[in-house]
Amino acid sequence: MVDQVYAEESGDAQEYEKLEHMIDQYVTANFTPELLDAFLWAVEQTDIRGETVSPFEMEGFEDSYFVAANDLLAQSEEALEQGSQDNTNGDAYGLVTVIYSVVLFLLGIVGTFKGMKNRRVALICISGAAFLIATIYMFTIPMPTGFSLSSFFGGGA
Repeated sequence: MVDQVYAEESGDAQEYEKLEHMIDQYVTANFTPELLDAFLWAVEQTDIRGETVSPFEMEGFEDSYFVAANDLLAQSEEALEQGSQDNTNGDAYGLVTVIYSVVLFLLGIVGTFKGMKNRRVALICISGAAFLIATIYMFTIPMPTGFSLSSFFGGGA
């Protein structure tokens, strides 16, 4: 554009038109819509102020390049939060598994108490209560993100 201003000031109309065509081709081929708006704003401001103004001085121009990145960042933060919640739920499922293991252990050792009916009944009651509590707790835990019974058993997606 400096050469174009020089051509205009020196009265070389042919050189001016050539440079104007080159600038138009360059702008069309290389500028994003945001940069084109900022460029046109800078040309207008340069004419108004009488001094060279950069397109990067336009308010909000640089931020326009980060719109897609900020959207992806928001999506990733949402996915991270969901993953954190799924991790917490996974820990709860692990606890249920441990309680079920304790229930199986207690029921497994009941047979070793021969002649101790009170202990056997107590262990069976404790095991039944633990099984019931663990089952109720398990049904209160939400399923993991994206999980469905049909996909688990080889059905649709």
